[in-house]
Amino acid sequence: MIVVATLVALVALIAIIWYLIRWIIGKAEQKPIFRKRFFISIVVFVACIVGLGVLGSYENETEMSRLELASAQDYRDAKKENTSDPTQWAELTAQRESEEKQRIAEKKRRIAEAERERAARERERAAIERAKSDFFRQPDQQLGFVAAIEKARDAMRKAANDLAKGGIRRKRLNDVCAVVANGRIRRWSGILTELTTNGDGLGVVTIEVGDRIWFKTWNNALSDIVHGTMIDPGSPLFSKLAMLKEGDSVVFDARLIPTPEGPDCYFESSLTFNGAMRSPEFIAKFERINTFLEN
Repeated sequence: MIVVATLVALVALIAIIWYLIRWIIGKAEQKPIFRKRFFISIVVFVACIVGLGVLGSYENETEMSRLELASAQDYRDAKKENTSDPTQWAELTAQRESEEKQRIAEKKRRIAEAERERAARERERAAIERAKSDFFRQPDQQLGFVAAIEKARDAMRKAANDLAKGGIRRKRLNDVCAVVANGRIRRWSGILTELTTNGDGLGVVTIEVGDRIWFKTWNNALSDIVHGTMIDPGSPLFSKLAMLKEGDSVVFDARLIPTPEGPDCYFESSLTFNGAMRSPEFIAKFERINTFLEN
């Protein structure tokens, strides 16, 4: 039927063109029989085109029914696969569904694996943060030392006169000596604020252990004659410090210089009374300085 309708449509189209040419170049359009045949050709052509559409749709639906296809998309896919065998199409459909399930399963697997990796990284990061927090946690001795300095600093602001300030410094001496009885510092934490050398190449170090509270070596050979706090360039500690930078957080062992008769229990290097009380700088001989990465 489709072939017949196509042939009829083709003949009608040729007739339309033939009559149209005659209409343009001649006067045949003046004859009623001519016009009638021309319009009949147009009607036949349109009818054939509509018929072809209906027949094509019917044929597609028949083929879809024969192949047991669920949709026009399945029919187009079957034609693309060049198959008209229901069994073969069922196999192809099953294979396609299986591949789609595998693709979805693989996608879910990758998502789950990425989530596991993200969770593992998060656990690792949290573990490192806990370890870092534990590593730099200030010991009770350091907390007590800083509290004694800050308590005296606050009292200084409220002191009525210099005499009262002198009493506050004496009280701070007793508090500091009570917290650090022998001058030995173990596993205190702080921030490197100065890392340099003097003119002779000896290491000069300053570590902030609290708000405006520093432990430091001397920075010149003359002042350091007695205490020997500057760091020998040939020592392992000097080599380790050479790998660090100012601003690094560190944990250290040190020994303070005792001055039990005052004015500060341990040697404090500020040139003024106010400097000693508000921003004290204690001279220390550093024995070990570590960073978190070394642990």
